[in-house]
Amino acid sequence: MSTQAFPDRFVWGAATAAYQVEGGARSGGRGLSIWDMLCEKSGAIHGGHNADVSSDHYHRFAEDVARAGEATAPDLEILRKPYTAADLARALRVALDGA
Repeated sequence: MSTQAFPDRFVWGAATAAYQVEGGARSGGRGLSIWDMLCEKSGAIHGGHNADVSSDHYHRFAEDVARAGEATAPDLEILRKPYTAADLARALRVALDGA
């Protein structure tokens, strides 16, 4: 897909949801989440599936962060620096309002 179809002010981003990527359900004292507990209930989840491993961010976080830092999209520059909450709020305002 060509990015020319997007407006000049379009901001690319990326996100994940913890349960879908985290893994390590029984590692390092992490403890079970409410989703881990629900998955253990017989019949609660179709096919008895769970995310005990998933993409295993729990064990591979250093590699995941390094890859995100290697991203070339200019909008992912935010991943390369230690930002404060105020910095992130300001970046969001600029992305949404242009100010």
